Amino acid sequence: MERSAADADCILLQIPSQKGGLCGVCDDIGHLIKIAGERLKNQADTRLKESGLTMSQFQTMFFIHTHGGAVTQKEIETHLQVSHPTVVGIISRMEKKGFLTVEVNPDDHRGRIVRTTEKSDRFRDESIRQKRQAEQELVRGFTPEEAVELRRLLHKLLDNVSGNNPDTIPAKTIRPNQTQKEEQL
Repeated sequence: MERSAADADCILLQIPSQKGGLCGVCDDIGHLIKIAGERLKNQADTRLKESGLTMSQFQTMFFIHTHGGAVTQKEIETHLQVSHPTVVGIISRMEKKGFLTVEVNPDDHRGRIVRTTEKSDRFRDESIRQKRQAEQELVRGFTPEEAVELRRLLHKLLDNVSGNNPDTIPAKTIRPNQTQKEEQL
């Protein structure tokens, strides 16, 4: 019987399967998180299509609403964990749609203050309802305890991949075509 590359990697890595034994990529935690994230984004984008917002734009607006209706552009970058150019694009598109206004920060002329508009304020209650509904759908079939545990584990995972967990040993980066011997030098 011929094995796929994924099966070979799985055997080499000794990844345990939920069903017992070894399996392919389907049980790889990183892969499962990637698939879940993509599906979540696609579902959110579909649900938000009527409003003219994407998931990233919705998250931006929700963040601003929950912080008094005005935040700095830098605060949005930090919250969304995305680059400055990405936030500039999100804000620019939302400004064109009438959801946000942008002004120079009077305390730091290099920065920008981003504010919600009446249009986004009218959408606020609906956005809160949609966010609650999406959260409920994510944990459908979970006990309340499992939902709390999932949130705790996801925060722990984020700490691990962000290097915020002191128990995490940083992974060594091996360049393509670099051998183990070269890596040790």
